[in-house]
Amino acid sequence: YKGGYILESKKLSMREMICYGIGDITANVYLQFIALFAIVFFTDVLGISATVAGLIFMGSRVFDGLNDIAIGYISDKYGHYKRWILFGSIATAIAFIIMFTRFNLSPQKQIIFALAAYCFWTLMYTCYAIPFNTFASTMSQNTEERTLLNSIRFAIVAVPSLIISIATPYLKSGTQGNNSTYGTIAVIFAVIATLCTIICVLGIVERAKAPVAKEKVSVREYFKAIFANKQLLVVSG
Repeated sequence: YKGGYILESKKLSMREMICYGIGDITANVYLQFIALFAIVFFTDVLGISATVAGLIFMGSRVFDGLNDIAIGYISDKYGHYKRWILFGSIATAIAFIIMFTRFNLSPQKQIIFALAAYCFWTLMYTCYAIPFNTFASTMSQNTEERTLLNSIRFAIVAVPSLIISIATPYLKSGTQGNNSTYGTIAVIFAVIATLCTIICVLGIVERAKAPVAKEKVSVREYFKAIFANKQLLVVSG
């Protein structure tokens, strides 16, 4: 028993660390593709102005800040992080495909659709990402193991950036630039991302289980702890 967790003594294997790192490819496939091509899709394909597209991104970030807290609370309460990771990834893939699909809508409805689709994807992605990032703490409470785990993870996630930046223009040229181009590419990357999640879930093991009894902590105590953390304040600054 250590730091509020019930631990198993078995050490992390390199195979588990690599499988966990592969799971993070899922997140980065989506994040990289959206960072590179979402604004292009909104403006060039959906016909939304750059100003409105910017407002859609801003609105989704506000929504994301709220659902992060909600999903974190719910996943903590009900546990089963591996189920959250698997089913959250599948739901994220579906939302991703919807987001990059063009429907024949009026300009006003197109804006509403883009905002709703992006917020829906954000919610589904949160259902995957929050439990996935939390899962590292259930794999090991050993500082050295977790440092190595995250080092391997961040080394692996450099792969999606390279693949997406090289493969997307090639795939786009192969579809002859029609309106379904981004939808087709989204399906391909969604399948790849989901397969990475399946590999991850099959290869990782939950060793540290949080105890059932939990002490109530007030909002005031949360903020007190945050402002007492000098390292966190430096990083935030």
